Amino acid sequence: MMKLLKTFSWSDWLILIMSISLFLPHEINCAFLLASVIFIVLKRELVSSLDSMPGKWFLFIFFVLELIVSIVYQNWTGTLIVINFMGLFFYLAFYHKFIRKEVFTFCIDVIIVLMTAIGIYALFQFNEVSKMGGYAFTDFVIQNSPKRRITGVFQNANIFAMMIEVVLTLILYRFLQVKHILQKGVYFIVAIFLFVIMALTGCRAALIPLVFVIPILLFAAKEKRLLILYCICLMGVIGLVIAKPTIIPRIDDISTIESRVKIWKTAIKGFKMYPIFGNGPWTYQRIYPFFHGHKAVHAHNIYLDSLLSFGIVGFTLLAGFVIECIRSIRKVKSNDRLLYGCMISLLVIIGLHGLVDGTIHPAKVMMLTFMIWFCQSSLKTENVSDTV
Repeated sequence: MMKLLKTFSWSDWLILIMSISLFLPHEINCAFLLASVIFIVLKRELVSSLDSMPGKWFLFIFFVLELIVSIVYQNWTGTLIVINFMGLFFYLAFYHKFIRKEVFTFCIDVIIVLMTAIGIYALFQFNEVSKMGGYAFTDFVIQNSPKRRITGVFQNANIFAMMIEVVLTLILYRFLQVKHILQKGVYFIVAIFLFVIMALTGCRAALIPLVFVIPILLFAAKEKRLLILYCICLMGVIGLVIAKPTIIPRIDDISTIESRVKIWKTAIKGFKMYPIFGNGPWTYQRIYPFFHGHKAVHAHNIYLDSLLSFGIVGFTLLAGFVIECIRSIRKVKSNDRLLYGCMISLLVIIGLHGLVDGTIHPAKVMMLTFMIWFCQSSLKTENVSDTV
């Protein structure tokens, strides 16, 4: 590890610092993001970095449009979100240009270590919220109240679960990448621990995408035996869930499903009000009082929320950007099949979980996932080591 750190340039250090900032409170993470963009500008690397970013023109036009829409409709929260996301993609463009394979691998391991530390901290949180509800820690009761669910260092339990989903994908990627049995054992133990933590968040939707992620990565790694073993275990788990449904946390709580339906109906009404350009980010929290809808920040569906907030025009621009990103991701397949599988897995997580939540909206989730999707430059260098 020290040998690698001695080779770090200023760009490598900046990438590492920003990776670590993912596990700081939201406000501090935003401050780090602002500082990083200023530093990149001072280093005169912003323009050249943006030039090589896939789908940049779709994104530029989208940001300008949403900035204008948000200001016109006096959506000041949306205005700040647009500015924050602009800064995020300025940094990601820099990341896309400068990331190298050994730094990419190192940052993944650092992220895994930090998420493990957050997981340990979350156990103490779980003990406290259990006491608040009149339960003992060992009762392992996941309560329905959002205020009595573990959040780690993130804004709420669902964002915590989404971050763990992504990190679990990275752990499986590293598990399949390393060769030594001891290393594989460490990744396996960490994966089991974080899966338990994810279950304790009470976010049921986080479980479903992982069912698809595991076979995608195993297929990409050509691990036929593990894939067969996984299928056998999956059938066993399905049988266990059928026999004992309560094994899934909060399975008997249908109130959130009912609230989702109410939110979606309200969002559709809101979309009809502003179908062309929307009302800017977080339009839902601005329009739900008009329809006496269920209180929420967003529409709890990334597709519906994008249409509601950005309108048909903004949604089309975002779709163009996503298509360009997918085209860029496809180029990875011939160079690194396993990394390609990891990228596709994250698309599956965002797409499936996004049916019932705002998966890509939280800035930290967006930053972490795009750090994987934008790592093509890392394929140009050889990996120094498979371990930290």
